[in-house]
Amino acid sequence: MRVARWIPPGLVLLALSAFIWWSDQPRFRHAFVAELQTCSVHQLAHLPESTDFVALGSSRVLMGFDPEALEQASGGLVHHAYNLGRVRRSVERSYRILRDVVDAGIRPQFVLVELSQDRLSGRAQGRLPVLRSAGFMRYSDAWMYLQAVPSMPLLERLHFVVLNQLRKLDSSVKHALSAQAWKHVFGSAPQAADKVCLGDASFLTAPDHERAIAHQKRIYQQRFGDLGTAFDDTFRWRASARTEVELYFLQRMRALAAKHGMTVLVGVHWRAFQPPLSPRAIDEIRSRIPEFVYPPAEVVRSSWAGFVDKGHMDAPARRLYSEWLGSVLTDIAARNGEAALGETGPES
Repeated sequence: MRVARWIPPGLVLLALSAFIWWSDQPRFRHAFVAELQTCSVHQLAHLPESTDFVALGSSRVLMGFDPEALEQASGGLVHHAYNLGRVRRSVERSYRILRDVVDAGIRPQFVLVELSQDRLSGRAQGRLPVLRSAGFMRYSDAWMYLQAVPSMPLLERLHFVVLNQLRKLDSSVKHALSAQAWKHVFGSAPQAADKVCLGDASFLTAPDHERAIAHQKRIYQQRFGDLGTAFDDTFRWRASARTEVELYFLQRMRALAAKHGMTVLVGVHWRAFQPPLSPRAIDEIRSRIPEFVYPPAEVVRSSWAGFVDKGHMDAPARRLYSEWLGSVLTDIAARNGEAALGETGPES
């Protein structure tokens, strides 16, 4: 009788443990990407081991990077590039995607990581928001905030950890009750991974985007004057809780890359008619983030005509950016080759 009394709570505990394990599996988690669920699950589930370049970031990366253009511009250096950008910005999610890729046995030669210029400059202030992408993360990821934000009081950090755990559990339960969860976990047949989960991208654009772009152009003209010659020199590095989160997860990705022989590049995307960063601003960012790459001013200005809305590139602009990025990779490879030759000496 005493044993029988413990059977119901034991079964409940077993069921809860099984659900937590299931909702931590990649095919379950990778579905938490708004409108691109099916493509996201297939892309990450079937990413080939030959992948040698991945781009991680928000919808600006999703809309702003063309893998095929990069492959063509890299001079044979990159053969299998993939755009793993996802809707909404989250450096935490970028870390988790890279960790999932590495855990799957894939070792890309190059990893492009998007960071938030607003967060690095301290313009994004206030308390850390509970992650919209909490469902995408593993339960253990939330505990990283105990280290990620040393400026935040310990009790506040613990509170934030608990909130993210509850958000993940809540979103996981809702997803498990949908037909999509079973389809993604058990119905994802082997197929070639899409190079980018772009879809029609109509959810990223406003109906009156042309008017919005024109309004944004006028605002930048009022702030900076002649956009044909202006530079954005407003960036100033400011410490904040959000800055700490960006740098902490970047450091986690650096460590992961160093362990597995990958090269990390860090970039930021700009908006339509936003002037290019000034040389001083670029130097200030590189003083903290040496991996920072940013295109020449003429590339930024030439891209303005190819935006589909205020913040997202259309095909011509993303091709222009990707071709420039391909040239950056060949320069890095050449420098690395010269360094290796210097260490070993020329062949006799």
